[in-house]
Amino acid sequence: MQTASIKLYYSSALFSINLTISISYIPKHPCPKKQPMVL
Repeated sequence: MQTASIKLYYSSALFSINLTISISYIPKHPCPKKQPMVL
């Protein structure tokens, strides 16, 4: 249970970081091919 909880937290944190980076990165580089994480 503990391991699964840690993995879930890590995944959500990583997703948040990727989303934040993507949002700040898109205006400079509008090419969608470089942003596969964007939903």
